[in-house]
Amino acid sequence: MSGKSALASGERAAAADAEVGGHVLSGHVDFVSEIAETRTGRGNKLIRFAVPRQCMPCIFARGHIAVDGLSLTIAETSRIDGWFEPWLIPETGRATIVDEIARGHRANIEIERSTQVVVDTVRDPVNRALDERFTTLETALSRAGPDRDTAGCIPDR
Repeated sequence: MSGKSALASGERAAAADAEVGGHVLSGHVDFVSEIAETRTGRGNKLIRFAVPRQCMPCIFARGHIAVDGLSLTIAETSRIDGWFEPWLIPETGRATIVDEIARGHRANIEIERSTQVVVDTVRDPVNRALDERFTTLETALSRAGPDRDTAGCIPDR
């Protein structure tokens, strides 16, 4: 090896009393992503990772994510197109093999667990509340019957 740590290095877990110098990770893979695009600008490498639609609620700018075990901060995302781009500063390139990976590489992605917990905790009750309100609204509108001012304005579900 060249002295650089591999992205998937099989790194040992930290001791419970050890100082954490990065983001807390569990080592579990949430999805595998193919690198959609790479480019370089202003001395930084940019890598765009594809994200499955169901995982996008947990991906947000300045959130934390692990790519092949490398803890990174997310710089940009697109919820519509389903991708994220982490910040890859020159030091990251020097300390890892990230500069050697290219388009088509398949990377193991881990979403930070606390992010997943918050999203799951909030999403389920909000969805239930919205479903109940939507059902109440549909019932009220059906009882009111069609009106010349609203006919055709509310699409079928």
